[in-house]
Amino acid sequence: MSAPRHALVLFAGALAGTLGACGVIDLGDNIVPPNVRVDEDRFYCEIAPQILQAHSCATGGTAECSGTSCHASTSSFRLSRTRILPRCEDGVPVEPIDPALADEYRSVTLFLGSDSASSPFWRRPVRADSHPCAVFPQVSPEAELIADWIESGAL
Repeated sequence: MSAPRHALVLFAGALAGTLGACGVIDLGDNIVPPNVRVDEDRFYCEIAPQILQAHSCATGGTAECSGTSCHASTSSFRLSRTRILPRCEDGVPVEPIDPALADEYRSVTLFLGSDSASSPFWRRPVRADSHPCAVFPQVSPEAELIADWIESGAL
């Protein structure tokens, strides 16, 4: 065995021994992050009207973003331009849920973190992460609403 190859074998053996001593756990081939469950009714009755609709997130047509981007066409996080919000009573929809709005709920849940501080759904509109504009400040009723909704459903 040549000297460089011998050194590589020794290094690999030492590395394997070190990793084994650290308690490395094989996560398998299909790693799935924890599923954060959030209140679906609250999405339809509060999040959709007070965040997505009020700030024109599908079209980007609010003063905050001045049409710079939109989630109906230029983002991997797609929202519908034609959603119909249900009438709600005591925080519960009392009308059938529009299929476009149900799709939005499913899309939003893909952008939730295990807590609001790590959630792209909270971080991006307050511009804590990459986003073309600050939709609302980190300290605002909208940011608080999203944070509370996520925290209420966090594992």
